Amino acid sequence: MSTDGTGNFDAAKERQVNIQDDTKTETPSRLRWTLWKPWRKDERSLTSTSDSVAAGRTTISTKEKREEHVPMDEQEERIGSERFLCGCDLRDAILPDPSLRQRLLNRGIHDEWTVLATQVAVHKSLGLHSPLHSYLEAIQIPVMEPHPDADRDLTLAIEASRKAWRLKWERGCEEEAEECLQDILKSQSLEYNSEKVKGPTWDDFLWSQHMVRSRAVGLHVRGNELLCVVPGLDFANHDPVAPNATWQVLEDPSSQQGDQVWLVQVGDRSLRDGDEISVQYGAEKPNQELLFNYGFVVPGNPYKTIAVHAPLPPIQEWDDLLHAKANLLIQNKLVPRVLLGDPSKVKHSDDLPLESMQVLAVLAAREKDLKRWLDATNTNIALNSEDWMAAYTLLAWLLENKIQWLEEKTGSPIEDRKLIKHEESTMDPSRLQHVIHRLEQKELAREWLDWTRIKILSSAKNNASLPEG
Repeated sequence: MSTDGTGNFDAAKERQVNIQDDTKTETPSRLRWTLWKPWRKDERSLTSTSDSVAAGRTTISTKEKREEHVPMDEQEERIGSERFLCGCDLRDAILPDPSLRQRLLNRGIHDEWTVLATQVAVHKSLGLHSPLHSYLEAIQIPVMEPHPDADRDLTLAIEASRKAWRLKWERGCEEEAEECLQDILKSQSLEYNSEKVKGPTWDDFLWSQHMVRSRAVGLHVRGNELLCVVPGLDFANHDPVAPNATWQVLEDPSSQQGDQVWLVQVGDRSLRDGDEISVQYGAEKPNQELLFNYGFVVPGNPYKTIAVHAPLPPIQEWDDLLHAKANLLIQNKLVPRVLLGDPSKVKHSDDLPLESMQVLAVLAAREKDLKRWLDATNTNIALNSEDWMAAYTLLAWLLENKIQWLEEKTGSPIEDRKLIKHEESTMDPSRLQHVIHRLEQKELAREWLDWTRIKILSSAKNNASLPEG
C-alpha cells in the first residue's frame, strides 16, 4: 500500500501498483504488504514512521519493527508474537447493516451477499463523500462478462446470476439503497440527487455484487458466522495448497478495545519484511468458481469441477411427462444440472454425488419409473439398477454434447495446450484465464466420458449389477 510522507493513503499510487501487478499476474492485486491501515477518512489523527502507521483504533506495523513503534498488548500475546503479522479492528470492516438486512428480508431478499452489495453500491454512488472512497477507487474488480472463449456452462452461470441480481435490484434493493443514501446524506447535510451526489445505479449494484463476491470473507464472531469485507485483508492472494497466512478473529473479553481480525502466519517458513502474504480463499475452490468470483484461475488446480447442464426445451413446449419430472425435481430441491469432480478420485458409484445422479435418473425416466417415485410414501428418489443405467446413459450423451460444443471451434485439448505454449506471454490476460479453464473443462469432459462408457459396458456385461439405494 502506498502512503505519502504524512501517512495519508495515496489512492493514485495504489491504483498504479494494482494495475501494474494485475498485468503481470492476472490475479487480484499482488501487493508486497508492509502496512495495514484503515481507509476511513474521519477526524482520527494519522501518524506515520518509515515502517508503521497507527490510526485510531487500528494498529499496523511491519513484523520486524512493530515493538519499536506499537506496544505489544494482550491480543498479540494470545496469538503468539512470532506468528503475528498485522491486525485490524472489526469496526473498520464493512459489516452487514442489521436494519437494511431486515428491510430486505421483508421484501423476500434474504442473502447476506446482497445486503453487503447494497451497502457498497451506496458508498460507490457517494463518491468523494464516502469514507470508503479511497478504498473503492483503489481496488480492481473483475466484473465477469460472457467471454467468447468461455465454457458454455460458465457463460450460463454468469447470465443466470445477472438475471437474479437484476431481479433483486428491481424488487427492493434499489429503493432500500436510496433510503440508505438519504440517511447518510442527511448526516452530512447534503442534498440527495444534487449535482454532486447521484443515486446508486444498476451498474453500481452489479459492480458491488462482484466486489463482495471477490473480497468478502466469512468470520466466526461470538458464535455467529459473519460475512464482511475487511479492507487490507482482501489484498492477499489465493494459494490453494500452501498459504502462508490465515485470518483469525480475537474477541475482546472486556469489550473495551473491540473485536479484532488479525493475519496470522501459518507454515514453517518465517516471513520477512516485504514477503508476499497469501491466504486460502476457501477450501477446495475449483477454477470455475475462482474464475467467476475472482477473475483468475490456478493452473494445475488440484480441485476440479465440471458442470453439465441438461438442456430443457422452453416451458411452453413441455408435455405432461416433463411437467411431472420438473415437479418431482422441485419437490426434492434439485436443479437440472450435474456437478462432477475429479474422475480419478471416483472408484465406485457410491462416490458419485447422489443428487446429480438423481437429476439424471429423473430426466431419463420413463412414465412407469416416474410413477414409482410419485407413488412412494416419501418423496425421496431411490435409484435401482435400471435407474443407474439410465442416468449413466444420459450423462454420456450430455458429455458428448459438451465436448462437441467445447471443441467445435477451438479444437481438441492439444490445440489449447499449443495455444497457451506459444501465445501465453502475448495473450490478453482475461482471454488466457478462459483458455486455461476451457482446456481443463475439455480434459475433464473427455475423462468423465471415458469413465462413464466403461461403467455402462461393465454394467451391461454384469447384467446391470449396479448398487441399489
